[in-house]
Amino acid sequence: MIQGQCKLCLQQANLISKSHIIPFSYIKKLRDKDNRFIIAKTESWENPSWKQNFFYESSILCKNCDNELISGFERELANFDRILHERAAKGFDIGSHIVRPPTHKLVSDYPKLKLAILSIVWRAHVSQNPFFKGIDIGSHAEKIRNYLLSKSPGVDIDIRISAFGLLAQFNKIIGIITQPVMAHGDGLNYVVLILNGIVFNVELEFNKYNKVFNQSLLANGEITVIFMPPDMTFPYLNTFYKTDKFTQG
Repeated sequence: MIQGQCKLCLQQANLISKSHIIPFSYIKKLRDKDNRFIIAKTESWENPSWKQNFFYESSILCKNCDNELISGFERELANFDRILHERAAKGFDIGSHIVRPPTHKLVSDYPKLKLAILSIVWRAHVSQNPFFKGIDIGSHAEKIRNYLLSKSPGVDIDIRISAFGLLAQFNKIIGIITQPVMAHGDGLNYVVLILNGIVFNVELEFNKYNKVFNQSLLANGEITVIFMPPDMTFPYLNTFYKTDKFTQG
């Protein structure tokens, strides 16, 4: 371990050599039988490579902040992911989505779920890993850092979070992690994370006209997740990442 200042608690301490930006639980889910997963750049899709580990940063967090504080939040996120994938596995009515996409309402531990998602946004912001180069949350980083340290995420309208499930089939969420990006312009300022086929939208500046957050996480833990049907999932990804490489197959 290297001695230095932890970027979260700001204390001098022994720093973790590999702090995961995206929780390791997600990486394990996407590995193949040889414990590998594939990395491809959405800008070019050239020369994809197989990795056993990737989404980490060296010497940014102390052991307490990484293994105790943040890990305590991440368990709720892992449970959230499990519930949604189990719900998708039960299948949806193929015909009904033409009028309205399928949804699922669940109740979570509001502070832990919100802080887990905010911790990923914050870690992506401080990371030097090129995979997270699109994330710069500016002055919001300090507010989120204080939320994490105090274990208090503020009221639900302050940094709203919404979630969508991307269906590859009507009984399966697509297994994918994409580069986090930021949506800017026309009064919009929010981060988009896609983790194991679940899209998390994290609103940095409140905009009452942004329909992406009509079904956002509430302080009582309730959140309604909209599942995007297969015929919408791949056009959404292609449009968002300005490519044509996302296809159902």
